[in-house]
Amino acid sequence: MSASHAITTSEASFDIQLPMTARSVPLARSVLEAAMSKWDVDSGTRDDVLLVVGELSANAVTHARKFPGRQWRLAVVPNPEVIRVEVSDADAERHPELSPPSDGEQDDAERGRGLELVDTLTGGAWGVAERVVGKTVWAQIKRPAPLGAS
Repeated sequence: MSASHAITTSEASFDIQLPMTARSVPLARSVLEAAMSKWDVDSGTRDDVLLVVGELSANAVTHARKFPGRQWRLAVVPNPEVIRVEVSDADAERHPELSPPSDGEQDDAERGRGLELVDTLTGGAWGVAERVVGKTVWAQIKRPAPLGAS
């Protein structure tokens, strides 16, 4: 890990800034996976979080690459009920949105289904928040209730 990567992890959160490269997405996922194991996140929730992080991070890197020298940020905060994911980038113009259902094969081949996956895994609990520079796409993944909880 180079000195240009700022990582903060604790019992209560995870925060990393990485360069706008495709290689930074798996790196962020790998470091986050290690943090979640310390947080005692169950494997199903961990898999869902990693899928959401992978999709939102890939979108950030792909669409905000037009801002040379900028980094993207991944912040994750676990709570007993949900894990909140925030991916920030410098592109304020392009906001992610679900694509309308398509009728043709060409549309299906040219468009990814990543946000549909995010929408499904979060139960629709995701959105976009403006920042001074850019935007933050956030998502919340529900955690299962502990055994014995009513």
